[in-house]
Amino acid sequence: MKYRREIDGLRAVAVLPVILFHAGFSIFSGGFAGVDIFFVISGFLITSIIIQDLKEGRFSLTVFYQRRIRRILPALFLVIVVCLPFSWLVMLPRELKDFSGSLVTVPLFISNYYFRKDTGYFAADADEKPLLHTWSLAVEEQYYLLFPAMVWVLWRYCRRLLVPILLTSVAASFAYALRELEIDEEKLFFDTRGRAWEILVGALMAFWVSSSRYRPLPKLANQIVAALGLSAIIYAIIGFDESPRFPSVDTLFPTLGAAAIILTASPDNLVGRLLGNRFFVGIGLISYSAYLWHQPLLAFARIQSLDGLSALSRFTICVASLGLAYLSWKFVETPLRRPDRVRASALCWGAATLSLACVSLGVVGSINKGFPRRFDQSYADFRQKFREEQKRRAVSARLGYCHFNSKVGRTSIDEFLSSWSCAEDPSNPTLKKIPAIVVGDSHAADVTMSLRENGYLPVNMSGNGCSVIPYFMGKRCGRQFALVRKFAGENPFYTTIILANRFTRNETSKKAITAMIDYWSAPGRDLVFIASIPEFHEYERAMVRKRKPSVDLTKYEVTTQPAVTELLASRGVKVIDSKALFCGTSGSCPSHTDKGEPLTVDGHHLTTTGARIFGERLLQTGRIPH
Repeated sequence: MKYRREIDGLRAVAVLPVILFHAGFSIFSGGFAGVDIFFVISGFLITSIIIQDLKEGRFSLTVFYQRRIRRILPALFLVIVVCLPFSWLVMLPRELKDFSGSLVTVPLFISNYYFRKDTGYFAADADEKPLLHTWSLAVEEQYYLLFPAMVWVLWRYCRRLLVPILLTSVAASFAYALRELEIDEEKLFFDTRGRAWEILVGALMAFWVSSSRYRPLPKLANQIVAALGLSAIIYAIIGFDESPRFPSVDTLFPTLGAAAIILTASPDNLVGRLLGNRFFVGIGLISYSAYLWHQPLLAFARIQSLDGLSALSRFTICVASLGLAYLSWKFVETPLRRPDRVRASALCWGAATLSLACVSLGVVGSINKGFPRRFDQSYADFRQKFREEQKRRAVSARLGYCHFNSKVGRTSIDEFLSSWSCAEDPSNPTLKKIPAIVVGDSHAADVTMSLRENGYLPVNMSGNGCSVIPYFMGKRCGRQFALVRKFAGENPFYTTIILANRFTRNETSKKAITAMIDYWSAPGRDLVFIASIPEFHEYERAMVRKRKPSVDLTKYEVTTQPAVTELLASRGVKVIDSKALFCGTSGSCPSHTDKGEPLTVDGHHLTTTGARIFGERLLQTGRIPH
């Protein structure tokens, strides 16, 4: 293939926003779209090589996969090996257990489905998962498991059907993504079936450029198309919010933008010259290693820090990831990609051995639950108290009965919905019934528990991770809340709906808050909005290190922005300031009572003691009917 500097420059445009997004720089709020650009580049380059080999009659699946091993595995295994001692030294047992699970799946290229089950890409704890970013490698390798063989068969036996079949595959994958988006958008993010169309767009560009019918656009048209493509990418990188609604129609911006640049950028136009400059090309050459290094560096730094990382620290880590990327590109990636340096057989045996070692270590770490005996007895005591508090909380909040959690009580949402009835509590008949319905996620369950600990019985309907914003409910939570609205409409005794959630920034846009008010106003009840309670940063780690956990007001401040409170007030929604209730009038937020009793289980879920105190103050506001 003829080398094109502008494509290496496009790699830089893809990788830098991803790194800066993961580092938490808000200007790159859509930096995650860089992965979509990588998918298009990969589809174009690899398909171009396949087409060239097919035309010259030397295509071989064996050689293709040997190339993939040389390209992907050496730098990946280097990063994994470096991660191992740090994971042992700084991770808590539950974190090491999770990391061990990823060790099993990364070399097998199925980590996207592991993280799909384990966490969301935008979840609060995603920043502390060193190998989370390998999901995109898994998507690519699953795609390339079938694609080369399919192209080879079609090329040999029915070449005229090849492009129509690829076009159909693009449409099918895109349609699948749009359908699944409304069912479970967080899981879709990692799904190869919903991502394949992006790589296929690059593949179609390769077939078009290699076709005998291909004719370059006129120079001015190339200038315009390339500029539009770059504009679409920039819009995605700085215009998109941190939102799990990806892939979707929005994904067309980085995907088609990258395709437009690949098709039209050249040294003859401004975009081609910009991307072909030494800086962008240099970053592009080391982009794969930079992508591999940045997430572990940021994750371990965040794990080690109890008070969060400053902007300077995060920027320094980004620069360090580029430095390490250069070293691994020069001394690992480049030499091992040359067949004259390392024979294919040796490389394959080495890859198999390291893969087996990773899987074995991962299995051992998972079986041993992250080796909790690495810590002294104080950690065992802390975990014992944690388990006891969880049990008390589960009883008081009626988890599994009024709050859906697949790990508690029932495992089926159908069973939960069919038997849900929290208007009465036979196990505690002394509770006074109040005309309030509490909805939301596990923090809503905490509100219910706070009222129950003070002798009052609201109706609760909450579920793990359930947003009260219609756009973010998903299918399961949407089914729960549809039942709540029906219940509220049929029972006039209940005059108030209380909304409580652990909100993220993208859930407090004007559009999102307006949609929330409209959705919950439908039954014709008064609405009460409880701001997110203050949280304690790295609560468990601080306890282990015998340090006082620092207060993190991020979630609280997101829900008390003037734009949010003014909009709520203008629509007649009563707002309760949780910071004033939880922290009291002193201005400081204690993690324990004066007697040393913990107020939270894990830094953001209340203990029964914390619930009792919070509930007393909640009732004193006069905004909860009782």
